[in-house]
Amino acid sequence: MKIIDVNGGEKMDKSNRAMLSKLTEICKENLGINDTLIMEKSLASYINNSIDFIKIVVAVETEYNIEFTDDELETDNFETVKDLIEFIQNKL
Repeated sequence: MKIIDVNGGEKMDKSNRAMLSKLTEICKENLGINDTLIMEKSLASYINNSIDFIKIVVAVETEYNIEFTDDELETDNFETVKDLIEFIQNKL
């Protein structure tokens, strides 16, 4: 799975690049997708249903030792891949 953002990756810092790489692995392992993961792309385009979303949430919680509160478990909070990355960074 390739990892790009809308700027071709040129302006992405190392922290975002590393997190995007890890999210790519998580999505590949849990969802079986082989699409290109794009920072500005809708997260919903990678996730088919609420079960897929929960799979990603559990994997992210485990990987980063963070916890999503019930209020945070709204797919509307994560419109893009970038939104999810920023959420994780704020939890760390």
